[in-house]
Amino acid sequence: SSGINAEWPLRPGPLTIIDQADQIPGLISKLEQAREIAVDLEAHSYRSYLGFTCLMQLSTRTEDFIVDTLTLRTDLLPLNKVFTDPTILKVLHGGINDIMWLQRDLGLYIVNMFDTYHASKQLGLPRCSLSYLLHRYCDVTADKQYQLADWRIRPLPDVMIKYAREDTHYLLYVYDCLRYELLNQGEHTLVSVYRNSNLDCQQTFRKPVFTDDSYMDVYKKIRIPLKPQQKECLKLIYKWRDQTARSEDESTAFVLPNHMMLKIAELLPGDQEGILGCCNPPPPLVRLHVQELHLIVEKARHYNPLLDPANTSVNEEEYTPGFMDTTHQTSVESIFSPKQTPARRMKERKEIFYVPKSGPDLKIKDKSAIEEDCASVASETGTISESVSSLQFFDTASIKSDISSAVKSVTDSMSAPFRMFMNKIAQLRDEEKKKEEEVPVQVPIQENNRSESVEDKIDDDSSVIIFKAPSKRPQSEENNELKATTKRRKKTVGEIKPFSYEEITMSTLAAQEEVKPREEGDMLNKGEEGRSTSIRQRTSIKSGNKSNFQKFLKNKFKR
Repeated sequence: SSGINAEWPLRPGPLTIIDQADQIPGLISKLEQAREIAVDLEAHSYRSYLGFTCLMQLSTRTEDFIVDTLTLRTDLLPLNKVFTDPTILKVLHGGINDIMWLQRDLGLYIVNMFDTYHASKQLGLPRCSLSYLLHRYCDVTADKQYQLADWRIRPLPDVMIKYAREDTHYLLYVYDCLRYELLNQGEHTLVSVYRNSNLDCQQTFRKPVFTDDSYMDVYKKIRIPLKPQQKECLKLIYKWRDQTARSEDESTAFVLPNHMMLKIAELLPGDQEGILGCCNPPPPLVRLHVQELHLIVEKARHYNPLLDPANTSVNEEEYTPGFMDTTHQTSVESIFSPKQTPARRMKERKEIFYVPKSGPDLKIKDKSAIEEDCASVASETGTISESVSSLQFFDTASIKSDISSAVKSVTDSMSAPFRMFMNKIAQLRDEEKKKEEEVPVQVPIQENNRSESVEDKIDDDSSVIIFKAPSKRPQSEENNELKATTKRRKKTVGEIKPFSYEEITMSTLAAQEEVKPREEGDMLNKGEEGRSTSIRQRTSIKSGNKSNFQKFLKNKFKR
């Protein structure tokens, strides 16, 4: 009553391995007797450019089959008798890839298909994967660690055979459950699933063709816009990756994954180590061709979008060539001013003057001379070059002045750093000379040798500090102002004799005052007890508590 087959194939049934060509007729006869068959494929695409089918799983209501498509690659065309029969329903999950692989490797086509992926999507289930459907309807937990396994190995391990068998063994029961739920929602839902499944069957396999815009498939997936140089780098690396993958028969993911390719295009590394640093870990073919990749990145770094005839989407206001920019390389102006962006250069200079590449002995003809040359060419050959008609004639003097100003701007830009360096050195030298000249030389003033003229200029409360003039150099007015006399608060009288600790000794103090040793505590008379007597006691006098030496030190430190 529920509409689901009561003989649910959860119990283990017979399994047949098809790896001989003589087994194919018996397989076809068994499949023709079934009303529904479950189909699934296991392919390998990581170490091959196009990929290839390694295994085919087929299941009926009573038996399971595993076909070795690597061994029987050219012997499976007779299966089209079953696959194209509209009376036999083929049940697949996510069958769009399987349909392409069958056409590409085995030449098989499918008619009348039911895709459980479209059915689960139509029902609005939380997940549409096969592992979720097996857990929901069959209470089976599929081990998906072998989904990306290497199915090229032979013989296949038992765990991989078990995984491959479960993909189709329970698929017919899942089909019954989904069909019953679709009918409960309405017949139109089941019709919609059949329609979408048959649209997938109508797809045909086509080999990938490389075009100049093929990189846009990767560029559209990123959200960060790229600059023209970065975009050109992505385009060139994408082309190199496709050519390398085709020649080596490797997948593009094995040659260079998308995220590594985008990182190289975004950073534009300037050396080979930088390219390898963008790839963690670096793929083997990237290590092998790192020098070629470095040249590609360098070419992209010097890309000028305005000089690319294929690029028609560049705004001239955003990128403007520099002075004398006659090649695809970096302009002369941008070389001498790397921080000056093209947009800023466009705002500062609205007119760009271009001159031909020539030496200093450039002879410029005036208008009359050029007209005579054109007339002579027309009379001799009867044809005039189209480029002559587009010439703009200028005055000779104005052209020469423009050229001289242009050359001067280039030479100024070249010599500006050196001139700044020389000016800085000269400035430092002038500062050192001023410091040497400003060092005062204090000359002691003697009362007997001072002249009357000097005595008249000196005030009562000031003294003169004379600066020694540099030898053999004329003094300017500014230097004379700097070497003016300064005043002190206290007048210096006579010659100042510096303080010397050597003159103030115990002998001098003893000479000034007769110091008599005490009768008691004398160091000479009392022996060991006298040695502990301090020097202060030996120099003390009877009239006071402090010696003259102590009084002198006290007055000195007070000053």
